[in-house]
Order: sequence, then structure tokens, then C-alpha cells
Amino acid sequence: MAFGNLAEAMKDEEVRRAVPGFHLEGPYISPEEGFYGCHPAEFIRKPSWREFCELQDAAQGNIKQVTIAPEVEGAKEFIRLCALNKIMVAIGHTNASAKQIKRAVEHGARVSTHLGNGCANLIDRHRNPLWPQLANDLLKISIIADGHHLLPEEIQVFYKVKGPHNIILTSDVTHLIGMTPGKYNFLGSEVVLTGEGLITNPVLNCLAGASLPLRTGVENVMKFTGCTLGEAVNMATVNVAGIYNLSDRGLLAPGKRADMILFENKENSIKIVQVWVEGRLTGTH
Repeated sequence: MAFGNLAEAMKDEEVRRAVPGFHLEGPYISPEEGFYGCHPAEFIRKPSWREFCELQDAAQGNIKQVTIAPEVEGAKEFIRLCALNKIMVAIGHTNASAKQIKRAVEHGARVSTHLGNGCANLIDRHRNPLWPQLANDLLKISIIADGHHLLPEEIQVFYKVKGPHNIILTSDVTHLIGMTPGKYNFLGSEVVLTGEGLITNPVLNCLAGASLPLRTGVENVMKFTGCTLGEAVNMATVNVAGIYNLSDRGLLAPGKRADMILFENKENSIKIVQVWVEGRLTGTH
């Protein structure tokens, strides 16, 4: 094996060890236009525990979270089975009522998937799926703080309601991260990537994932909410480990994985300097 290929293989193995599991976002989501976002409508279907078990077997037991729309037929029993098998249930891409969301939480749902997104552009100002998820103290939320998916004031409200300990920052990046602006194919449709990092699906009139790294979310949540650097970093590390019961990571403490990032922060602008995975230096920038 050539040295270059060996280096790439080592990087792949490092990434594999660093990723604790998978999030199955779909196909058990709302079939209503707008709420399924850019997910291909032809693949959306009712939840099936049998199918999920087949997917879990293929993933070697590594599916840690599944997003579901609580209003779809069979959701209640599916959520109950996930909870019994210690699979985190997230609510997302949904047009569920307050009653349906409350019932989903009662049966084990504990996370909102990228709250504020996966939602139609036009919704009822009172009866919509956002308010009941914000109001439920048992639901923690993930948000995409790339500057495109949510407005600064939305993130400010989410932060004030949920607090810094109940928010997860997620990048929602696609394979278009780092690509030059232009037109690309994503999930079978043509999407447009702008110079500002925004990805849109013009036909569906919706966003199509993200192209900016998690670092941008950490920067923006500080800028938008005024939270501390420590709180912002915790939203991408400690909070994630706590919510998903990843007891081997998330903290710099004896016995934990030594996954570390050395970075410089100047006026809420982060520059990554070095990266360690399990105590081994893997990258210098």
C-alpha cells in the first residue's frame, strides 16, 4: 500500500472510531409537502419495527437515534419499542398537534430534530408543531446555527426557553461542505450552493441541508445569544454526550476518551489548530 493510501486509510479508521453511531432521519416522517423538506417523497412511509430491526442489523446495532413524525400511523407503538430498546427517539419533520407531541414524549421521545426546520414555510401561528416542543420540559432540542437555517432571534428565543444545557448544536452538513458555489445533485434533485454556504432546492422551495462546519454553529450561538464560549462548546460536546449516554466522551477527565480540539478564539471567530482522537494527534492546521 502506498504511503498516501495508508494515510487515508488511517484517517478513515480514526473517523470510524470517533463516530459513536448513526441518526436515522427518515423515512418515518410526515408525508405532507413542506414538512418532509428535501427528503424524496417516494421513500416516505409509515414506521415499521421489522424494517427498523433490519436496518439496525445492517448497521451492526449502531443506530442510536431515529427521527419520527408522531402523527403518522403506527408512531406510538414504534416510539414505545424504540424506548424499550434504548434507541433515542427524536421528533422531527412533523406537523403533529400538541396532543400528538405530548403523547410521543409520554412514550419516550426526548429530542427535537433541528427545531425550527423540517417545517412548512406557511403554518398556523398558534397551532403548529413548534410551540408544544418548546413548551415541553422533557424535550431537548437540536438546532442548526449556520446563519441560514434559523434567524438570530429564533436562536435567542430557543436559548432563553431551553437554556444552554438542553440544546445540541448540529451542523446538518451534506457532502457539499467545502465545495465551490454552483448547482449540484442532492437526493435526486438539483440544488444550488451559494457563496455564503446556503443550499436550496428551488423546486421544493426549501433548504437542502447545510455546507458549513459545526465550528460555525459554535461561533454563531455565541454571537446571537451572548452565551459564553464554554456554554457554546458544551452544546456541541458535553450536552451531546449526556443526552445520548456516551459515558466515555464529552468531558476532559480521567478515564474518558482523549478526543480534543485545540483552537484559537478571537472575537467569536474560531480557528482550529490541532485535533486529537483517543489521545493521538491526527491533524494540524
